[in-house]
Amino acid sequence: MAAFLAAAPRGWQRSSHQTVHLRPLSARAGVVAGSAARCCTASAIPAAAAAMLLSASVANRIEQVSDRRVSSSTAVFLLGCALSTCGIAPASSAAYTAVQSHLMPLGVVAMFLAQRAIEKRDLVLYRRNIVAFALGAIGTVLGSLVAARVVTIPSSSAAALGAKLAAVFCATYVGGSVNFFATAAAVELDQTSLAAALSADMLLMGAYFTALFAAAASKRLHSFYNPSMTKKPEAAAVTVREQDLQAELLPFSASQFAWSLMDACAVASFLAWVGSLAPFAGGHLLVSSSLAFILTQVLSAAGAHSSERLVEWRHALQRGSTVLSETILLCFFFTLGASVRLQHAVTQSRAYAAFAALILLIHAVVILVAGRALRIPLRELLVASNANVGGSATAAAMASNLQWHDLVAPAVLSGTLGYGIGNALGLAVYQLLLLNAS
Repeated sequence: MAAFLAAAPRGWQRSSHQTVHLRPLSARAGVVAGSAARCCTASAIPAAAAAMLLSASVANRIEQVSDRRVSSSTAVFLLGCALSTCGIAPASSAAYTAVQSHLMPLGVVAMFLAQRAIEKRDLVLYRRNIVAFALGAIGTVLGSLVAARVVTIPSSSAAALGAKLAAVFCATYVGGSVNFFATAAAVELDQTSLAAALSADMLLMGAYFTALFAAAASKRLHSFYNPSMTKKPEAAAVTVREQDLQAELLPFSASQFAWSLMDACAVASFLAWVGSLAPFAGGHLLVSSSLAFILTQVLSAAGAHSSERLVEWRHALQRGSTVLSETILLCFFFTLGASVRLQHAVTQSRAYAAFAALILLIHAVVILVAGRALRIPLRELLVASNANVGGSATAAAMASNLQWHDLVAPAVLSGTLGYGIGNALGLAVYQLLLLNAS
């Protein structure tokens, strides 16, 4: 418990039997790492866990020292990438798999438990987020078609390989990494190309996430996208904090904190387990987060008509859930950074990296330009783009880390939608390119 709390900020996919829908991210790193991942021994687990927790603690300190100009998620991602590249931290480990497979779903549920009750004005966010997500999907499809025509991969059948890569990258940049392997298997992408594509994808995805966080920190960009409401998101955030932190101003002993954290772990674990029973792709997060959302609304509504003890327990649950989700978030972003094989991508996958980079560039241009025309706030465009590229878990993590708590639920919703349509759009792109080539 002490080691776990050491990485927690002061003030957060992919598995074995039941949470099978989260497996592709760890599988990505495993394929890129090759035999090194398969030879991972138990002795490497403490080193990986120590590097992860220490980096999370350092990243949190960096955020505090920089007055939030550098987010802790960006810092811990870059630390993970640097330590992995230098050989200090392993690129793959059972500790990373545990975070991605079991802790990340728990962290998403905890994020919902830490939220306030939803208000009617929040429903507008869901509509705008779905529109932004659709714009991002359109940009990804266009980018995939252009990349297949512009970027040539050295191969005996370059046109066919380009169509396959376009399908795979389109699927994963519409619905997140869950769709990567399903589409690769459907188009029968060979193992050599698969490994190169994985390496390029991990590098570009990490770089893109860093760019999203940098854009989120730019006041000029926010002002450009929201000229008449630049202060509204901040004002709303303050209002939310005033509502949610009234209890935090009261004395809170170490024992009370420990009990609140245990309550959060117990409730979030149960809801995550229920979600893991969902029989459809992406259903684990949708079901568990929906249950957490309902529980939050019920507790908030009951608080106004019930005993003071229930209100105190709800506030304690929110406190514990906040610490739990933020700690898991930081560990998760470290595993993303550590999984990036920078040397491999630069030396062996340059053409594949150019292919993926062009898709992401066109995706970003479409969602940002069209979103500006539709007057969608920048923060909603960034979260929707993250849901496209990384999926619901990374989008929810980004929204939570940036204190955009009202966007966590829309991020999970749009990301889950991407799970359902990503493969279909990828295969549609594949068939269209084959028809044009014939």
